[in-house]
Amino acid sequence: MDFRRLHLICILPLYVFAIKNKGRIVGGDAVKLGEYPFVVALAYVDSHTGNGELCTGSIITPEWILTAGHCVESQDVSRYIVFAGVTNIRKLGQKRGIRTIVRPSNYKHDHGEELNESIQNDISLVQVNYPFLMNNFVKMISLVGHSPPYWGYTCEAIGFGRTSVPVEFMEALSHLDSSNLAAQAGQLLQIDNAPPVPCSWIPDASGHEPYHLCSWAGRLNVSHVSSGDSGGPLVCDGVQVGVCSLSDFVKKDGIYYVLQTHTSVDYFKDWIKLFVPNAVISY
Repeated sequence: MDFRRLHLICILPLYVFAIKNKGRIVGGDAVKLGEYPFVVALAYVDSHTGNGELCTGSIITPEWILTAGHCVESQDVSRYIVFAGVTNIRKLGQKRGIRTIVRPSNYKHDHGEELNESIQNDISLVQVNYPFLMNNFVKMISLVGHSPPYWGYTCEAIGFGRTSVPVEFMEALSHLDSSNLAAQAGQLLQIDNAPPVPCSWIPDASGHEPYHLCSWAGRLNVSHVSSGDSGGPLVCDGVQVGVCSLSDFVKKDGIYYVLQTHTSVDYFKDWIKLFVPNAVISY
């Protein structure tokens, strides 16, 4: 097999809000306000160019969100904005600044070449400058407290992405029935998928760590989690089990398959509780 890694930072321009997605769910279903009240948009705005990047995160307490480490590589907290209670970042909702960014001490991002990027310990905690107000549209999500696999679970990947390709001036909150999805220009579909498993269980996977969860996305012919959904939650039966991180392309018999990679929440639960002791762990 020809194994190629594509980091989920495929930046595409949005000219109205001047925000560029670090990765997005392409395809999937647009969702209603309040359907996923724990999901937030995390925007970074460059002070020099006025352009920015967009990631997704999840509310784990009124003050803290969980996202990917590569979404908050800049330590200038004044450049970030968090949007909650919205399905479109130009709609009214709760908007917060950032007070604190916490990443694992062994976080490492090797940018490498375009298809050979790697990220270690790709997870981060972000404290907002004042707590979100909990209501029907803004809620917390509990975190998984036991190790995979998650057999029998119904899983969804959720993020601020695009419902079609191309789309201009619009970021719609989209969801997919699990992370086992892929994409083809011109035809975007949604398919069901088995829950994720440790990447070490997949013989064709290479370079994966114990904290990686993987699921096959099938052939490159349907919707997929693509590079604004970075940091978005992988949710199984209402509990967050992963954080969107990477995608791999695996070539077999001339056909490319997509392997989605998420950072395991269970692996980092003790680290999360160290900084956010009131985060809810579901065992």
